[in-house]
Amino acid sequence: MWVLESPKRGTKGETVTIGFRINPDGSLADVAIVKASDGLSARTLANFVKAFEGMPRMPPFPPDMKRKSYVATVPLRLN
Repeated sequence: MWVLESPKRGTKGETVTIGFRINPDGSLADVAIVKASDGLSARTLANFVKAFEGMPRMPPFPPDMKRKSYVATVPLRLN
């Protein structure tokens, strides 16, 4: 689990899980909140999605890899 510094008071210990698909070219798609603590605002959750959507591409899949994509989830806890 990644631990992030809390952006505001009152969110310490809150958690969010982000899901996304990794395409063969290394791009991310279908970024979405999979699970989140009740204490996080819609604005905070939208900012998490924007942060992942703005990430640089990952390395492309090697030519011998036949998968069309991978689905991943990343749990985060605000500290």
